[in-house]
Amino acid sequence: MANRASSKLSTARYIMNRPDYDRSFHKNSAAEDEDEASIDNQEDDGTAVEPTDEPNYDVTSADYASKLSPNIREGPEIETTSFDPSTINKDLCEGDSVVRLMRTGSVKDRKIYANQELFAHDGKFLNYFFIPKLVFQNTSKEPISVIEITSEYQNSEGNWLDCYGVKIGPAISDESESYTWLPDTTLNLEPSKLVTYALRVDVQIHGEPGLNNQRRARAHSILPQPFKIRLHVHDTEGKTVSLLVEQINDPLILPTKARIVKQFDYEDVVAFIYADDCNTNTRYWVIVHYEDKSKLRFSYGNCLHGSTTKYLDTWLISELCNQAKQTDTTEIVLDDWNDNERTITALFDKITFILFAMRSYGNCLHGSTTKYLDTWLISELCNQAKQTDTTEIVLDDWNDNERTITALFDKITFILFAMRIELKTPTSRTVETVLLPLDKIKERFVIAKQEPEVHRPLGTTAFVSGGDFSQTDD
Repeated sequence: MANRASSKLSTARYIMNRPDYDRSFHKNSAAEDEDEASIDNQEDDGTAVEPTDEPNYDVTSADYASKLSPNIREGPEIETTSFDPSTINKDLCEGDSVVRLMRTGSVKDRKIYANQELFAHDGKFLNYFFIPKLVFQNTSKEPISVIEITSEYQNSEGNWLDCYGVKIGPAISDESESYTWLPDTTLNLEPSKLVTYALRVDVQIHGEPGLNNQRRARAHSILPQPFKIRLHVHDTEGKTVSLLVEQINDPLILPTKARIVKQFDYEDVVAFIYADDCNTNTRYWVIVHYEDKSKLRFSYGNCLHGSTTKYLDTWLISELCNQAKQTDTTEIVLDDWNDNERTITALFDKITFILFAMRSYGNCLHGSTTKYLDTWLISELCNQAKQTDTTEIVLDDWNDNERTITALFDKITFILFAMRIELKTPTSRTVETVLLPLDKIKERFVIAKQEPEVHRPLGTTAFVSGGDFSQTDD
């Protein structure tokens, strides 16, 4: 069982024991003075954690890769392949009415566009489908009227269902910014004449609309692709004509390893983990990479225009290793790093209690969060593992509803050797364990002794505007 890391008390001790901690700066209120006094008192009565010991990464000869559990990937992934236009059925017009229907013009004019309501009402919303230019032709020599236009669609089971409604209005020009709709679908058609209108077909969906413009400008995920719509025109002679059309979603621009590396200019990537929520077309991701060739960073997000970062530094590694040793555990979940979709776990050697890997259980391309695993954090975690005699510590400060990060420790040395990262969504779950670069961590401890950090970042959040993501992929 994985222990939980970073209670309020241990977090306070962790901050106050840092070399750069300024007590005068943090004494902002009587409550804070009282909290600090309480902590000091607990240290005096012998209940406090022992001084943080530096984990011994000189004894990392074990085959830690063999200690890692298999990765897990459950549930579906978001469909990213595009349909070949040649496989789409051509418009099929048939019926006994003298009225004929056709789509003409450029590729843009012939495309069927989609959109969705911004919000659901009582668990339902409308998915709109727009036909910019639909030609009506009266092939007879006598005037005729259209008394009604109806439509139906094919669902994922292959059944044809009535659409919620149809609207008709003037065909839009390239300069038009919006459609205007007539009060009804009644039309008078002159003999041997062609007239062009725009149509909107409404389909009622049970669920939630897309989270942003990209995810709303498409047929909902519960609808099949290509999405088939059949229009029915009823004339004054009691006859009908139908037109079958098909709509295709544009491929979503999702976070991939290549896109994230390009967008945020990451180097020395150790691992990339993701899990998809197919209900909302959202991808949650975690990427592990180096900063300045030595600091290990955990960045995560669900888009490409922002990030949150956590640092796995020597201080945190030492703290986690100490905790693993104290609790006799080989896994610690980093709650501060995790959320509902993400769980990151530190893995420790059962003998040495060194931190040797991180296990990850696993939404847009516009953001990410980065956590830093520096020497302070490594030392803190290793000490925590050692004191609690545990091999797993959950990093609560790194976690949230989508993400859980757990530190894993060696059972003998209590060194931190891996991180388990879990990402979970309503539809999917991914669990991956990241073996930490122990030689780099050892090198970082040497650097930290020679050049102590005065100002240590705990985590960062970054946002990036703009960017062309469509040309880069895995």
